Amino acid sequence: MKHYLFLLVWLSTSISAQQLYTPIDTANVARRETEKNRYKSAVISFDKYVTQKYKGGVASFIKKQYADVNKNMDEDIMSTRMIFDSRFDSVLYRVKNQLLKHNPDISSDIYFYVSRNQTLNAMSLGNNSIIVNCGVFYYLINEGQIAAVLSHEMAHLIKEHSVKSIVSNFEMEKSKSVRADVRSISEQRYNRGGIAFDKYKNILYESGRMKKNQEFEADSLGYQLFVKAGYPPHDYINSLKLMVLYDSIRPESLDTAIYRKVFNLPDYPFNSRWLQNEDFSSYDYSKSTEKLNADSLSSHPEMKERIDRLKNTYPELAHNQMSDTVSPILDSLRKVLRYEQPVSFMISEDYGFGLYVCLYNLYYDESPDYYKSWLGKYFAKIYDARKRYCLNRYVDRIDPKTQPQDYQQFLSFVWNLSLDDIKHIADYYARFIKS
Repeated sequence: MKHYLFLLVWLSTSISAQQLYTPIDTANVARRETEKNRYKSAVISFDKYVTQKYKGGVASFIKKQYADVNKNMDEDIMSTRMIFDSRFDSVLYRVKNQLLKHNPDISSDIYFYVSRNQTLNAMSLGNNSIIVNCGVFYYLINEGQIAAVLSHEMAHLIKEHSVKSIVSNFEMEKSKSVRADVRSISEQRYNRGGIAFDKYKNILYESGRMKKNQEFEADSLGYQLFVKAGYPPHDYINSLKLMVLYDSIRPESLDTAIYRKVFNLPDYPFNSRWLQNEDFSSYDYSKSTEKLNADSLSSHPEMKERIDRLKNTYPELAHNQMSDTVSPILDSLRKVLRYEQPVSFMISEDYGFGLYVCLYNLYYDESPDYYKSWLGKYFAKIYDARKRYCLNRYVDRIDPKTQPQDYQQFLSFVWNLSLDDIKHIADYYARFIKS
């Protein structure tokens, strides 16, 4: 289970979510059917293009690689993992039309799919489809920054980077040198594992270099598309800086007082044992080393390197200013997404971090009844998982190497609860759930 730990920001004056918040419609089956059919049409067009441009085994290999992608997309579109809401669509297609108006190389058939993924990122699939994470709307502050993200992904589409990567993999798999390497490894009597690892490492590094070059290429072309459409140059750099900030930052500290505040229940008082932490002071982390260099293997180069390249190529970016004016439209969407965070983590079955989000907002008295209702839902799920001995699928185990102390404290609390404790908490907060 992969987790994205990020700073919860933009807390405003506490309001009643029940009174002012309209949840995103998750039962819009007709809309989802329409989007599924549109994606199917894009797949058919893409397959025809691949058949025309590539012959024989290459074309078959490309289509095979996309088969799982298309299957997953069909499932995501019909599930609640994708958001179909006019409030988000209006921003994306307004930006698309502005970029399209000034850049004839951009296809008019590009369509967007908003994922509930909380990270600030987007991804082009290569078939005129772009997935935009809802974190893009949560962390970026104006449409110029949105345009920067979209123009970068459109550049990937124009350059056909996804298909080129697949073709490169096909050629590598079929190359005589790779087959010869495999034969030579099999003929070795000793250290087969070490030799195979070195060969595989070189292949991964080469693949990483190709993807890094594609990112540089998309940065440059994306910026050209961006400025031609009339967007402020500094917004392009600022969107990259924000990606750095919200890709690496950890959760805001959660004061331990929240546990006594929320879990000292009538007829079931708070137990100080719940906050006991495991002692990791004697653990020797120097014995735990990775064989691969994570930086060399990264498919995305360090953002600083990308930013420096842009500044060296386009002198007007050398002295950019940070935007501080928040778009009213994006501000309203951010409020929507803040209330949707518990929903999104429930859908992704990330019960641990969903619960953490609720406690964080309750600490600041942010719409308390709303988040208390989600406590009831999350503890019901945690109770069921604990009964089935599979809670580790939904809640992290403690890892002092990578997790901040306040998150470790949170995890200690959850794992210290007995099944009976969880049941009492779930039953108490179930009363806040609206039928």
